[in-house]
Amino acid sequence: MRFVLLAFFLGWNLAWAQYDLVVYGATPQGVTAAVAAAQEGLKVLLLEPGRGVGGVLTRGWLATLDLAEDREDLLQGGLFRDFYRRIGKEASFDVVQAEQAFWAMLREAGVEVRLEVPLDRVGVEAGRLTLLETPMGTVGAPYFVDAADTADLAFRAGASFTQGREDTGLDGRSMAATLVFRMEGLPWGAVFLALNYEGQVRRTGAGAWGK
Repeated sequence: MRFVLLAFFLGWNLAWAQYDLVVYGATPQGVTAAVAAAQEGLKVLLLEPGRGVGGVLTRGWLATLDLAEDREDLLQGGLFRDFYRRIGKEASFDVVQAEQAFWAMLREAGVEVRLEVPLDRVGVEAGRLTLLETPMGTVGAPYFVDAADTADLAFRAGASFTQGREDTGLDGRSMAATLVFRMEGLPWGAVFLALNYEGQVRRTGAGAWGK
C-alpha cells in the first residue's frame, strides 16, 4: 500500500486543474511573482522544468547581488528585501541557503510548486493563452506568467521575439554568460588571508572583494 501511495503522489497525474494564475519558471522573478499573487489571495501554480527553484541564483551559482544602498539602508524593498533578510543580509551568499529561502517564501505564501514539468503543448484562443499541457496533466488559468529565462512559454504561445542583438540591426550574436566554476580543497580563511596581504580585501562568509 505504501508503495502504491508513494507512486501516486510522485506521479501527480492530473487530467485537468484550474488555477487563478500559472507561473512557468521557478527563477527569482518566477518565485516572487508567484508569492506576490498568492499573498493577494490567488490560487497559484508554479511550474518548473528543472529540478529546483531559484534559477540563475541557485542553479547557476550567481551568488552575488547588485545592491542599491544609501548611507542608512537598502533601497530595494518588497519581496526582494524579504529574500535578502533570509540570506543573512549579505551581497554574496550561499546558494543552498538561497534556495531554502525561496522554498520558505513559497511555502508560507501557499504556492503550489511542481518541478521537472516540461511543456508539451499550449492552448491559445483568440490570441490568449488558456491552458498548458504537460506529461503530468493539463492546467488552465485566466492569467499566465512566463518567468523562464528562455521565454519558452511566450515562444510557444506565438509571441514575436528577437534573438541576441538583432534589435540593433546588426546580427543575432549574443554575449556569453559569466563562467562560474567550483574549486575544492581550498580553505576559505586561507584564501582570504592570501589575498589580503595589504589589508585591502573585505570578505563575508561567501564572498571576498577589494583591490
